[in-house]
Amino acid sequence: MLGLALMMNAVAAPTEHWYRSSVDHYATRYYALVLMDDDAGPAVRRLDLIQLGLSPPKHDTRFFRYRGELFYPVAALPDLRVRIEHRRGWVHVQRRGLRRLPEPPSAAMLLAVALNGQPPSEPVYVAFHDGEFYIQPDELQTLGLNPAALPAPRDHGYALRDLAGPVFTIDVLEQSMTMDVDPDYLVGHHLGRGTGAPSGPTPPSSLSAVVNYDLSAGADGDSDWWAGSVNSAVAKGSMFCEDSRLYRSRDDTSVRLGNRCVWDMPDKVLSVSIGDTISNSAVLGQPVRYGGVRIGTNYGLAPSFMTQPYLSLAGTARVPSVLEIWTNQMLQERRDLPPGPFRIDDLPAYNGAGEMRAVIRDGSGTPITIRKSFYSDPALLAPGLSDWSLEYGWQRRDAFSPDDRYDREAFAAFTGRHGVSDRLTLGVRGEHFDDLDMLAANAYVRLWQLGTVEVGAAGSRMGNSVGRARVLGFSRRSRYWSVAVREQRASSEFVELGYEVPGSIPAVQRRFSLSLPLWRGTAFSVGRVSQEYHDERADRAFNTAGLTLSLPANAAMLMSVFRPVGEDADTRYSVALTVPLGRRRSLSASGSGADLEDQSVTWQTSPPAGPGTGYRASAGRLFGEPVQEGSVTAQNQNTRLRLFGRRRGDTSNGYAELDGTFIANREGLSISRARPGSYAIVNAGAPGVRVFRDNHLMGHTGENGKLVVPGLLPYQDNRLRLAPEDLPLNAQMENDGRVVVPGKHQALAVAFPVTFLRYVNLHLVRHNGEPVPAGARADLVGGGSTVVGRYGLLYHALDDAGRLAGTVSWSDGECRFSMSAKESSQYPLEREGVLCR
Repeated sequence: MLGLALMMNAVAAPTEHWYRSSVDHYATRYYALVLMDDDAGPAVRRLDLIQLGLSPPKHDTRFFRYRGELFYPVAALPDLRVRIEHRRGWVHVQRRGLRRLPEPPSAAMLLAVALNGQPPSEPVYVAFHDGEFYIQPDELQTLGLNPAALPAPRDHGYALRDLAGPVFTIDVLEQSMTMDVDPDYLVGHHLGRGTGAPSGPTPPSSLSAVVNYDLSAGADGDSDWWAGSVNSAVAKGSMFCEDSRLYRSRDDTSVRLGNRCVWDMPDKVLSVSIGDTISNSAVLGQPVRYGGVRIGTNYGLAPSFMTQPYLSLAGTARVPSVLEIWTNQMLQERRDLPPGPFRIDDLPAYNGAGEMRAVIRDGSGTPITIRKSFYSDPALLAPGLSDWSLEYGWQRRDAFSPDDRYDREAFAAFTGRHGVSDRLTLGVRGEHFDDLDMLAANAYVRLWQLGTVEVGAAGSRMGNSVGRARVLGFSRRSRYWSVAVREQRASSEFVELGYEVPGSIPAVQRRFSLSLPLWRGTAFSVGRVSQEYHDERADRAFNTAGLTLSLPANAAMLMSVFRPVGEDADTRYSVALTVPLGRRRSLSASGSGADLEDQSVTWQTSPPAGPGTGYRASAGRLFGEPVQEGSVTAQNQNTRLRLFGRRRGDTSNGYAELDGTFIANREGLSISRARPGSYAIVNAGAPGVRVFRDNHLMGHTGENGKLVVPGLLPYQDNRLRLAPEDLPLNAQMENDGRVVVPGKHQALAVAFPVTFLRYVNLHLVRHNGEPVPAGARADLVGGGSTVVGRYGLLYHALDDAGRLAGTVSWSDGECRFSMSAKESSQYPLEREGVLCR
């Protein structure tokens, strides 16, 4: 009794600790209460031993009570070995006398594994051999582990100690295991959507015709004039043929601007053109107009496809996370990341130098930031991407005059570029014309983050004369400064398409530009262009400088200087101030000339995107004479009219201009205001319904329920939407939006799925003339039911055949009714005294 009293006094004021517990190295679901005292040492609660599946010690074992609980000192437990990890918060209980871990109840356990804090996976088998736990190789896929990244397996499989070290827990009672592994051990994920073969959307294969006209008439002093232009096109899906013509009464001339047929293949980003077009000048060439055949790539058919090299990003996520991509301090996109190594190779690059910042956020909210500098240039092609064209035809001389003509000799040209890597793009061009042959090659090289260098050379042969040309350039774009320098030199014998006469091409062409953004909305730029010639033509050069200022209230000021180089050259200055006034209105003042002698003040209201009116009025001085101008632009859904008038000194002139479009497709003949792009004839099924294109109001449907929407972008998604609140009450529509993809010069017929229900008010009466009782149930033929109202009123829609029939039942009666109605322009219909038999 004395010893027991001394022990109780020793632990009179112990400290309490709760520990996660395990038995024979198997974790349990219980926490054990351990009392700590400097003299008596640790003591374990009797209830905890029972919950851990251990038999309580014998009655003669030392014990004491604390707060009504029975505790055993660890030293009084001869059959158990107790190890306490105070820092980690664990108490491990093992039966005394064991030299290693005991064999589990079975050689393999089926456990649900929670890996790196993730939810448990599908159950996997965990084997036990010689005191170690193992996972078999065929279970790695279930856990998302990459065998190539793991330590070498042992004889019995992959040891958990090798994968997770000591940080794993097996809970026999829960049949689960928790373990943390190095994220690099997980299977890697390639999250890029791929930068393979580009493909554009295919427009519907519908036939349509579009005719754009522009008519103008005016007076200059005592003379009157008029002019007109017509551009007509017939399109079917991704194929179209177009013709453009112009007439001027001043000189009584009719000009054929050009005609051609084009077959676009969006799935291959390939186009074939027959007729008048402009040659490809991407590689040391001069653009020339010609009539003939062209076949080549056309990445405009896939506008969403980026031809520049993409940016790549690699990293590791320990647990499921969210990845945010920031470019130049702007959030570009957000993606979900699975755990493990990841690589993304389809991040879009933006022109110039910048910094990409990737932020990985896991469930803890602690962000991991990856920073990467980049430089991108539109002259570079993505690795493996090619851009080429093959052309054959006859050069067209004086294309915009009545005396236009084609050469008698045809030419052939090939132009090709290929992205060798994300830093190198090579190009080649070959030309053959009569006795002229030319071959050129160039390369664009990205110098890490510094910029892009262009180098190229060309050689030509005409008869026995051999000419040479070379080009060297450098460009860099960034947020802080941008510069571009380019010099091209050609010998007097060098010839190519556009410069077929030796000595006609400039001997030296130089360009230089420098831009310095000073602060938000303010930038300064300087430039120089010069040309030197082989023949007697005078060399030309001019310098430019400009300053753009951003002022309060969204006002802006632009100042520029233009100075030709020469003895008699005059420097010209220009200053323009623009102040927005809201609601499409603005006020501007400008001055230009050697002494800013030409001045004007302009007030204008721009026309809206849809129907509306715009105004413009200005007054000032030009070449020493007072000048007043004014114009009015009025447009509706069908056409646009512009009236312009000017008075300069004692002379007045003016003109009127009218333009629009005629459209023919399966919806019939329509008229519309002319806009660049394609068209859509929207059928809403009801008049007065507002139609939006990309959230811009385009107008209201007419009496026929249709509206022509101009300005659709070819080979791109165009979102059309109706205003559901404008539809009649009996209209039903599943979706008020449609996405359409037209071809070039195509007019699509877009019908919205609007259904109009034909409701009718029936007043049901029985054979004795009394109305059917209120509250009666009406079961309708074809399905559905409703309730009869007061005075036998039944309100419901007719079926597609214009009929309504059913059975009406109430507490002490039943009857049947049937009725039909012809088409009507006004619903709901009223039907009195419908007999219910």
